[in-house]
Amino acid sequence: MKTTPDFDDIPDLTEAFWSQAKPASEILPTLFSHDVAEELLARRHGQRMIALDADIVTALEKIGPDWQNRLNGALRHVLGVH
Repeated sequence: MKTTPDFDDIPDLTEAFWSQAKPASEILPTLFSHDVAEELLARRHGQRMIALDADIVTALEKIGPDWQNRLNGALRHVLGVH
């Protein structure tokens, strides 16, 4: 049987609430590691898919589980985009 969610316990989004709101760029670094916060904030601008040769991907994966973040950092450095 399907039930309807109860939203009664959710507070109203009043002016007082919004006056204390902060941008994600201030909050995320306090909740996550720098790399994770940076990745989440970067997603605001959209992600793109690029084709990489298999040998490049293999070499990148050997860097470790954070290879995508490190690749983004290296590309930012090379391109002068910070």
